[in-house]
Amino acid sequence: MWNRFPDAILFAGGTEHLHLQGQRLVHLSGMVLFLDKLDDIQKITRTERYLELGAMVRLSTIRSLGKAVPEILVQCLEHLADPYIREIATIGGNIACNGDLNAPFLALDAQYEVRSGASTRWISYSRLFSPKSMLEPQTLLSRIRIPLGQWNYHRYNKFESPIIGDRASVCVIIARIEKDMIVDIRLVITASDRYFRNREHERILAGKHLPISQQDFYSFIDHWKESLSKSDFRSFVQKNIIDFLESNLLELCD
Repeated sequence: MWNRFPDAILFAGGTEHLHLQGQRLVHLSGMVLFLDKLDDIQKITRTERYLELGAMVRLSTIRSLGKAVPEILVQCLEHLADPYIREIATIGGNIACNGDLNAPFLALDAQYEVRSGASTRWISYSRLFSPKSMLEPQTLLSRIRIPLGQWNYHRYNKFESPIIGDRASVCVIIARIEKDMIVDIRLVITASDRYFRNREHERILAGKHLPISQQDFYSFIDHWKESLSKSDFRSFVQKNIIDFLESNLLELCD
């Protein structure tokens, strides 16, 4: 159908479309392909290794899966819009519109599946962050695959922008702590279509025993300050990120 009508737009939950209009009457231009009746992209699969979600799965449905969902994703969903919007909005729509879920998915090393009329392939988040702006024409974001790791430390925060039109910034920290040692730690910041993650910075704390020494703590913070100062994040975003890091990681120090 999309090949027959290449100018058609895909319509999932429609919450982003309605939000951008801000009017009482909805205006849809041209041909619209509604995805709600495509059963294949509404499936949920869980194995010992991963959780797989169809792109048309509603955000409220994900929240209702309970312990099958990584805790950092649950925290993000709880701060995402209101319950009424979550009943309508879809996971694929949130991803494609550079929504808040991109931050936990990046931290969890998720993948998403894209389909065209001729092929199907999986793409890593770390390689292709913004599906909406970078995928080829007539390509559908169809599934999201989330690895299930033993993350027992989760911190999330969302900073609203004072600038009209700017999306909020989202910061997440996940870590696996075993026998008072940080086995692995990941920190991701997203703002609109940009994201920041530095694996070298993460290695400063990975392998360290708890409590973290003051020296390691300030070394980690100083590296982040230097990197953010060279980024294109706005100054107030940089400050919010540093405050978030200091307030959350300080609890792991001696």
